[in-house]
Amino acid sequence: ETFKANALAGDLSNASFSPKSFEVCSLISVIQYLQDPMGTLKRVNSLLKKGGLIYIETTNEDALIFKIGDLLKSFGENQKVTTHLSPLFSSFQIYGFNKKSLEKALTTAGFEVIYSKVMRGMSIFAGGKIEGRGIVKILKMIILKITVFLGVLIGKGHVMYCMAIKKER
Repeated sequence: ETFKANALAGDLSNASFSPKSFEVCSLISVIQYLQDPMGTLKRVNSLLKKGGLIYIETTNEDALIFKIGDLLKSFGENQKVTTHLSPLFSSFQIYGFNKKSLEKALTTAGFEVIYSKVMRGMSIFAGGKIEGRGIVKILKMIILKITVFLGVLIGKGHVMYCMAIKKER
């Protein structure tokens, strides 16, 4: 309302929009939770005008924090497990993407990737629920923050973003 922009939020599968009716679409912390991410990307492509842009921000499957978390959890349980995909990760992500797989998904859905990067700055604020009490909880928090910070420094932060343009067929 403030900017008098026509912005909508909701489930695309239930929306009845005309083809080529939008110039921009953003999926911020969305794609990893969708039942059918490829179907959604193809639907977005059909809704974008010629030259339309899509912006995606999602977690990075290759993040250092996830790799170390998986290693520690697997060691503790004597089997290979993951700490960040449903149902073990508290936000219940269904899919995990890394930079390469996200770019491939966009290309397959009819987009041309124009910019893709693992974030460096915001990743240091990663958190999550830390279990434990007293000094144990404090030590776990310190290890988490150091791991996230190191991941940011080496380009393995936990958040990535990508911009792509609709290719004309």
